[in-house]
Amino acid sequence: MVLIVEIGISLMELDCHSQRLMSDVYETRIAEGVELRRWNPSTTSPPSGIYRCDIPTNAVHDDTDISVRDTVYVGVYTASGGSITINVGILRNGNILTCISTGGPATTVTWTRDSTTITQGTETVLVDPVTAQYNHTLHVVGSSRGSYTCTVSNNKPSSASASIDIRGTSLNVILGLPTIGATWIYLPWEISELDENLYSIVWDGNPSVRCPGVGGGREDSIRNTLGSYNITGLEEDSRYIFVVRVSNIEGQTSSLTDTATTLEAVPATSPAGLNVSSVSDISITVCWEELPCFDQNGHITGYSVRHGEVGTNISATINVPDGGGNHQTSISGLIPSTEYWIQVAAVNSAGTGDYSDFIVQETDGVDCGDPPGLINGRFTASFINTTYNSTVTYECIEGFNLHGADSRTCFASGNWSGEDSFCIT
Repeated sequence: MVLIVEIGISLMELDCHSQRLMSDVYETRIAEGVELRRWNPSTTSPPSGIYRCDIPTNAVHDDTDISVRDTVYVGVYTASGGSITINVGILRNGNILTCISTGGPATTVTWTRDSTTITQGTETVLVDPVTAQYNHTLHVVGSSRGSYTCTVSNNKPSSASASIDIRGTSLNVILGLPTIGATWIYLPWEISELDENLYSIVWDGNPSVRCPGVGGGREDSIRNTLGSYNITGLEEDSRYIFVVRVSNIEGQTSSLTDTATTLEAVPATSPAGLNVSSVSDISITVCWEELPCFDQNGHITGYSVRHGEVGTNISATINVPDGGGNHQTSISGLIPSTEYWIQVAAVNSAGTGDYSDFIVQETDGVDCGDPPGLINGRFTASFINTTYNSTVTYECIEGFNLHGADSRTCFASGNWSGEDSFCIT
């Protein structure tokens, strides 16, 4: 059932009309439960207050048939409203001001700021029909500074008002302990006055970055009442100066400065230009280029050179300090005429970066020269190999016996192993 309530400011208008049910309806003052029916201007005025319209389900003319009600809408009769009171002053929640009135229907609500009437951003809501409680709100746009008054009145006549003077409070920002990563810094802070009017600006100025020409100052403007901000895109192992500046729409500001240094990360790339600068039969000297500053991700403390014999699973690592820009090392104790693979990686306090592609280098060979001869004896092979690790064997001619070793090997030193042997009778 759709019910249109038409209760005006005169007794003649105190009536309820239904679009779909043309029958008797009843007006009931909720506060006292007084029932009104087709009041006539010549009769005594009904009590003032909040009324509702009730339609009996059987829709007959008998006053007793009103025990079961249908759709109810609340209306207001204001011919002689009750006395209005504002029990508490104006409440403030950010830029929203609220005053609460009770005791009688409120027909007029006026908001002023510094004695000037405000016509926008106001709203009145009936909260409790029994006590005739209304909430009157004002949403302030822009700065909230000023002296505000809320005046509520009706036709009794009765009125009440409340005021609030907003001059703002001093802002104060306190920085917390930052959380630091390699390329980010998380800044927390506390502010003395937290509401929706706060605007926080965070920036890093004049950073002391590791690589010349990298980074630089940056300003990040944010609207944030949570008291934290994560600054990203920073350089590793670089000292930054941060200023947290807080302001609100009332023009108040507060700022605090702090410093923080980002952490190191493992080097981003491997050194380039790995090559052999010299080679011998038992050593290989390699050198490489310095890692670009952009890829160091911190202070390079040294380099790791890894090498192994081709075709085996055996490898070894040499740690090379970076003192004085040292970018070379000699791998010693190698085997002549043997191929080795070699790689290099940069190292900082965060760890070791990726190793470079390997290079392969063979050590020089060793020639021990002709092996010592054997009197009354001979070599067992017609062709003699005299390079490193080659072996020759001896035998005596008929009638003689060998005294000493029957073989000698070419050592890495360029000498044949053992001592001279003899053939004796």
